[in-house]
Amino acid sequence: MFKPTEFGMKLIDLLENVDQRLVTPETRRKVEELMTEIEAGKISYEEALEKAVSEYLPLYRELENRLQVSDPNSLQEGHILS
Repeated sequence: MFKPTEFGMKLIDLLENVDQRLVTPETRRKVEELMTEIEAGKISYEEALEKAVSEYLPLYRELENRLQVSDPNSLQEGHILS
């Protein structure tokens, strides 16, 4: 069982403030749909990756601009959830 730390909760709040798409099940659904399209031969892996990156890169850049972490190692596994 995972228990969110204070830092983890702050990170979720920050993600929500940037854009809800970063924390909702809708995000996972979109990625799964792209994988299904690849599997069905409708699009290539490269096309799916390009689609996902074009949608989420601007959101990531906005998050990156807002996120101020004094210790870059604090985002490593185990620091957000304990």
